[in-house]
Formats: sequence, structure tokens, C-alpha cells
Amino acid sequence: MIFPKRHKKGFTLIEMLISFFLAMSILSVFYFMHITYQNRLVKLMKKVKGQQAVRLFLTKLRQELKQSIEIYVPTRPADSSVPYEWQGSPRRDVVVMFLGRSNLHDYDGYAIKYEYIEEEKSIRYSEYKNRTELIRQGTFLGGDTQILSFEVFPTDLNEQILMQKFQVYAQIGYYDITRKEKKSKNELIVPKYAHLSVYPRTINTSLLIDVPQ
Repeated sequence: MIFPKRHKKGFTLIEMLISFFLAMSILSVFYFMHITYQNRLVKLMKKVKGQQAVRLFLTKLRQELKQSIEIYVPTRPADSSVPYEWQGSPRRDVVVMFLGRSNLHDYDGYAIKYEYIEEEKSIRYSEYKNRTELIRQGTFLGGDTQILSFEVFPTDLNEQILMQKFQVYAQIGYYDITRKEKKSKNELIVPKYAHLSVYPRTINTSLLIDVPQ
């Protein structure tokens, strides 16, 4: 006895197209979520890296200020023993620290200068021996972590008389990432500020001021 063959029902072209579009939609959603996650991860890594760079710089600056035997901020003219040429107007974005000779700095008259470079949005450092002979030069905090401001405020003579101490206050304005404003093509820079307050030990011990009785 011969049985008739049963015809298997296949997918129509329309059903295949619908299935294809559904699969593409699901894959597109997953791809968009992956890209969004990756962008947020990159921004977060840049943010953390920027904050770490600022923190490391402030730690280095604090240590050098504490070890300094002399500190110069160009709010007054200096003689030829200071590696900075007086420009005739006070500046708070430059500081020169004389650290002398130590195990870390095997040079006579070792000094280091930090100067804010507005065009590059960074801080340039210069190292010297014998107070004015340049050894090396480089840049701090450039690239993704850009510096918006760098200011140093040492106590003046009147405050030294009242406090019997020499204090240096530093402030860094920076941003580690930028974000775009809604309904605008321009990027919004969100500034952040880091502060530092130090009493240089060597200068404190050598500061002898006679206070009138």
C-alpha cells in the first residue's frame, strides 16, 4: 500500500524577513548598550586618572615645600640668584623652591620651579643646580587632565610677625573630563579645585622675628 507523501510546511519570505528584523533590533539594542557602557567606562577611567594625577602633583608639591629652605613667588623683584626674570607685575602662578642638596637631589643649590602655561593648560616644571643652572624641564598634568589655574599664596611679613610661622597656600583649578550641554554643540567645562596648605619646616625653624613688646 502506498501512502501519499506529506508536504512539510516551510517559512514564508515574509516570516523570514520579520524574524531577521527582530533579530537585528535585539542585536542593535545590545550593541548600543555595549557602546554606552564602553564610553562611560572610558570617561570614568579618564576622570580617575585625572584626579590621581592632581593628587600626585599636590603630594609632590607638599613634600618639596616642607623641605624648602627658601621659597620665591614673583610678587617682588628678585636678584640674579633666582631662576626667574622679573616681569614688572606680580604673579601668583609661579613658585620657585630652593631645596639645597640632599640624598634625593645630589646637586649643590638644587631648585625647582613650577609655572602655569595658559596656552597649554598645564604646569611646566624646571629643575636647577647651583640655583640657576637648568638641569631638566618637563610638563605636569597635560593632555586629558588640563589645568585651568595654578596659584600660590605665601604669607607676607605682617602675617609672619603675627603667626611666627611661614605658610604657603596653593590652589589648582582643573577639569578631568568635559561634557556637552543639552541642545548645544559646545562642550561644558566643569571646573574643580584642589587646595594645599603647608608650613615649610626648615623656614619655620630659621624664621627669627623680633616682636615688639
